Amino acid sequence: MNVRKAYHKIFNDKIRYCTVLYLIKMNSQKLVFFIWPDERRLWATAGDRAPLGIGYLSSYCKELLGVKTKIFDLNHDSEEFLKDSIVKEKPDIICISITAPNYLECLRLNKAI
Repeated sequence: MNVRKAYHKIFNDKIRYCTVLYLIKMNSQKLVFFIWPDERRLWATAGDRAPLGIGYLSSYCKELLGVKTKIFDLNHDSEEFLKDSIVKEKPDIICISITAPNYLECLRLNKAI
């Protein structure tokens, strides 16, 4: 299986979002962190747009599932701020938005937190 097929199999947006929402709903979690990874190493225009995908998920979780959420855009927030927030607030679920170009950064971030 080549990398492209593996990527589409594992990171299909609809499956990923449905899986996250299912986990949140079934476990009745109270606090969920949504993280948009730092893309400044990849793109000159990183951080010039809002992370809409995780914004929609966050809104859905707040409105329909009744859980508290926080969004961290690491193009603007520091990784240290994220780590401090995790220690202080102890979220029940941490979601990291992964795309093919930022896959390695997400793996590094996952190990760091």
